[in-house]
Amino acid sequence: MAVAVMLAGLGLAACGSSSSTPKDGGTGTGGAGTAGTSGGSGGKGTAGTSGGTGGKGGGAGGGAQPTSFLGASCATAHDCGTVLDCLKPGGNDFYGAAGPAGGYCTIQCSGATDANCTKAGGVCQNINSTAAPIYYCFESCTVESDPTVTEKCQSRPDVACQPLTATAGDTSGICFPTCSSDAECPASRKCLINVCVDTSVNLPGLPLYNHCDPKAMAPAVSTDPVPPGLCQEQCLSSSAGTLSFCSTNCVVGSNTACNYALMATPLAPTATTNHGICAPFSMTAQVGDLGYCIQQCDKAADCRDQTDTGLTCDTTAQTMGIDHGFCSWP
Repeated sequence: MAVAVMLAGLGLAACGSSSSTPKDGGTGTGGAGTAGTSGGSGGKGTAGTSGGTGGKGGGAGGGAQPTSFLGASCATAHDCGTVLDCLKPGGNDFYGAAGPAGGYCTIQCSGATDANCTKAGGVCQNINSTAAPIYYCFESCTVESDPTVTEKCQSRPDVACQPLTATAGDTSGICFPTCSSDAECPASRKCLINVCVDTSVNLPGLPLYNHCDPKAMAPAVSTDPVPPGLCQEQCLSSSAGTLSFCSTNCVVGSNTACNYALMATPLAPTATTNHGICAPFSMTAQVGDLGYCIQQCDKAADCRDQTDTGLTCDTTAQTMGIDHGFCSWP
């Protein structure tokens, strides 16, 4: 299904708010991932698994937490009321090496069944590793819910409602930090795998929008050669195998997602510049849901993926308020 059809079907005209998945887009794993992990097939991401019970930090304690603060942006704990703490964008709470864009008001919890987190309308999630889990409470949400719901995940441009499972028909979700632009992170950091890391952190593989191999897996150790076609973040591929390009997750409807360029901003694409729009994964996706970045263009020659056949630069969506065009394939 062409991207322009998805734009018309969703009826979203906000900058960077609409587009489509690759034709017959795969399901993949995607989602929040872990720092230092890339490659594999992409698609509709999940927030990951909580990895058992226990973990560092004892439960929330003292009853349910204020839901108005859970998931809110913050710079310090003072922004999160009297109970919750602030995971700072400059911190290293995520995977021991990253922080959430905009900060995130939360509190440590004890595992997937933590009652206090549940009472607060949250989901207890592991943000470290399976071997050494560290659990925090994240605001819950409903994926692809009623379009009249206008404040999903507190309308944050850097937090997406990500599906908790890949089960068909399951609309349970989690408001999980999902930056997709360096501008959403502190000046000393960049956005990589949807969290803010130090600018010195790099991953092997191809940057966004290059043609990729969905079967390419990250090297087992740092000394292993990088396989051809590996993406730094994730490889989105159609189920028919006719389209594969490097992408990252984003927040549908966010004006800061994917380093979106207004019409007045020249694209001037190079090997490293990244301008894109956030495309929804389905016709029923709403603002605030999880999407994926697709490259902006003014002409087909701007698109990095020159390998997949049928490439065009689709500018038809400009009538709906989408600046520039976007790379498209049949």
